[in-house]
Amino acid sequence: NYVLGIAYYKDVTIVILDAEGILSLEESGSIFDNQTITMAILSSHIVLINHKGELSSNLEGLIGMSLYAKLQLQNSPLKPKVLFVLRDQMDRNKKIFCEQLTQFKDNLQTSSRFLKVSIDDELEIKHENIVLLPSAFSED
Repeated sequence: NYVLGIAYYKDVTIVILDAEGILSLEESGSIFDNQTITMAILSSHIVLINHKGELSSNLEGLIGMSLYAKLQLQNSPLKPKVLFVLRDQMDRNKKIFCEQLTQFKDNLQTSSRFLKVSIDDELEIKHENIVLLPSAFSED
């Protein structure tokens, strides 16, 4: 499922594509997930990943596969900023999630070592790109 929106700001056209269902139970298909995240990485300046819980190895694998696809094109001019919105967080101590993100990037770099490229040259993944949100329901 995709939802498309277009917004205009001054002389800039902003295209918003909401790819609902990445890593969801309803769309539990790795082909759907791989195609969707790869399309986002290849065609976006900003990729916002709205994810329940922590940074997972499944998410790491999807981003790793899209990085591989990006490098195979050899001509992808975009270096997308990857923003993580981690929702339903009881503990919103950002230090914990920054450590997770560091490990996430290290794992991506290790698994893509054979590509002979730095993750930082292809994707902008920084600690300040993490937003932690509480549950939409009461935390009591």
